[in-house]
Amino acid sequence: MTFKGKTVLVTGATGFVGSSVVARLIEEGAYVRAFVRASSNLASLNNIINVNIFVGEFGNKIDVQAAVKGVQVVIHCAATGSPDREEAYSVNLDASTNMFDAALSEGCRRFIHISTTGVYKLSGQAVIDETDCALSTESVYADSKSKADVAAIEYFSRGLPVVILRPALVLGTHFSSVWGSKVPRAIRQGKFPIAGDGMGIFPYVHIRSLVKSILTAALVDSAPGEIINVVDGHSTWMEYVEPIAHRPIPSIPLDKAPPIFLNKARFSAEKASVLLGHTAVCTFEDAVGEINRFIDN
Repeated sequence: MTFKGKTVLVTGATGFVGSSVVARLIEEGAYVRAFVRASSNLASLNNIINVNIFVGEFGNKIDVQAAVKGVQVVIHCAATGSPDREEAYSVNLDASTNMFDAALSEGCRRFIHISTTGVYKLSGQAVIDETDCALSTESVYADSKSKADVAAIEYFSRGLPVVILRPALVLGTHFSSVWGSKVPRAIRQGKFPIAGDGMGIFPYVHIRSLVKSILTAALVDSAPGEIINVVDGHSTWMEYVEPIAHRPIPSIPLDKAPPIFLNKARFSAEKASVLLGHTAVCTFEDAVGEINRFIDN
């Protein structure tokens, strides 16, 4: 199977992951419909030809139904990391549910729901795999995303061929990338502290290997109904921050640190390897070097 001739709807298409997915789909010969809001910054799509821009609101079910109509595949990348409770649940949960409902009614052949390893509750285990059902309520982001995953599973039981992908922290370069642009710039400014000795686990995936696995999940017959962690490897917070900092690194006491900084668990990537053929496209050191070059310019 290929994407050639298929119509694919991508949400969050102006963001880091979404725009990377759009570009790769175009290369693969797909007809791409990018679902964007009227307020969206389209800069990420300006240099990608043959993209059909659909302007609408995720909260408007008529817009969502129209966006999904006639597409074979939906790749749902849209999300917000806003700490605002109303916004987080509106975008991460309610909009996702609207998308699931429309895709089911339109008979979409595949729905890729982009979640996050951030949905897992970190409770001291050494390895977290997809059978771990303890989901985090640590933040409105984690809780809203985990509830969207639960909704996706319910829609699979109703006949939607959905795949839930849970990427680790996504590395790569893009102006809207959290870990490839926003946090590195804060690190350079001395505004991003680490907890203790910085030896907490930093799970990561590079954008190129993530996009490859997203597209594979949209094509292989074994993926629907599966929850799949998408992880290239594990480093430490110190190994991420130190090469970028170029200055003394501030620290916060362990009892004040968010759980993500203290995490000692690794995320199993075995299912992604078996079902999607997932492999890392570059080393962690090369990914950090890429970030440094990007923020130097």
